[in-house]
Amino acid sequence: MNKRIFVWFIIAMLAVGIVGCSKEKEEDSGDKPEKSKVTIYYANSNADGFETEEVELDALTPENLWQELVTRNVVSAEVKISSLTTPVEDDSKKIILDLSHNFQSYFYELGTADEYYLLGSISNTFLSAYECESILITVDGETLESGHDVYSEYMKKFQ
Repeated sequence: MNKRIFVWFIIAMLAVGIVGCSKEKEEDSGDKPEKSKVTIYYANSNADGFETEEVELDALTPENLWQELVTRNVVSAEVKISSLTTPVEDDSKKIILDLSHNFQSYFYELGTADEYYLLGSISNTFLSAYECESILITVDGETLESGHDVYSEYMKKFQ
């Protein structure tokens, strides 16, 4: 009889141990990054203003933001983000977005209105997502230029 109680005791301890382990695994799986809600900006169909759409991203990354702009035909999937310099201690409200070289050739071919809404869509989306006041967009570390302007200064949100 004692042997039987001992066996049941061992089985009960194993069952508690297994339940405890599976509970820890469930808690560990809760370490997934939180989803981020962001606002994506893009030109309206008349190209005379911006529309916005709030989306939920698995994680706030420059690539995820860029993909949302690609999805809305704001930017080309061919263009890649080389880097995003997020706020630094001495000037926490500025970011630098550096894009691949093929952005420059595409950008140079745009008319004035398209240029405005393209820059505005990118700038507003990134400024809103990273809660910053100004952005500098560069191409391969160099100043962004078009047939209409040279963008060597930080830009604020577009209206």
